[in-house]
Amino acid sequence: MSAVWEAIEHDVRRVLGAIECVDGSTGARIGNPLQLQAPDARFVRNVSGLYALVSWTPLAAHADTFATPPATPAIGSQVLDVRITDPSGLYVPRDARMLLPRDPDPANAALPGSLFRPQRVPLMRSAMAPLGHNWSTLFVNVSAANGDALGGALIDVFDAGAQLLARGVSDWRGECVLPVVGIPVTTWGDGEDAVVVDRVPATVRARWPGTVGTRVAQDLVAAGRPPARLPIIDPDNLPAVPAPVAAAPIDIQLTAGRAQSLRVVLAVP
Repeated sequence: MSAVWEAIEHDVRRVLGAIECVDGSTGARIGNPLQLQAPDARFVRNVSGLYALVSWTPLAAHADTFATPPATPAIGSQVLDVRITDPSGLYVPRDARMLLPRDPDPANAALPGSLFRPQRVPLMRSAMAPLGHNWSTLFVNVSAANGDALGGALIDVFDAGAQLLARGVSDWRGECVLPVVGIPVTTWGDGEDAVVVDRVPATVRARWPGTVGTRVAQDLVAAGRPPARLPIIDPDNLPAVPAPVAAAPIDIQLTAGRAQSLRVVLAVP
């Protein structure tokens, strides 16, 4: 009687963190494969659709140890800038920032900076993405006073209680398709003699990040000639210098299943 032994080689490495890319309109995890790029870093997409950071040169010692991670650098003291793009074009490219190393203490697993929690990164839908039947949709055009298209402008929609309802980013043409999900078909009014209404008040705010964005003359937009560098921003970390140029808030009414157009003019230098 003879026995056959099979040796299996194991490569055990510490994952440095993970990113969960979600739809900025619905909050659902994005199922189609995305591309994540960062200097001296490598991401691997797992079967759950999370993007695990398996290596980053400044944390090489962390990746090679499992039981006891190094004490330095301090938790959250290092910044990794990640660019996220969707090859299908359904989502607008964006930058995101990871603070590393993540907290490896299991007792802190419920905290946002924990190694055991993926970092949620919302991606905004592009003009190519499908829209829901009952969604309220804004077609926003962002421009300078002279008509130049402003790309990379961050557009936020807030309800009457200042809660963020939706967020979008203008493309190089200054255009943004901004779906607002969850607007009820009918709701109760706020007056003393409240009645059923089908409109929800909201406020639109727009900010353009200056040199991080793009400014394209209207004749070039009409000719379909994009700039050499497309506008890609981190909506959660707009540059502090120079300060983003903001437009005055615009009050609107949102209705389920209805689309409306909105022009935003920014007083850029």
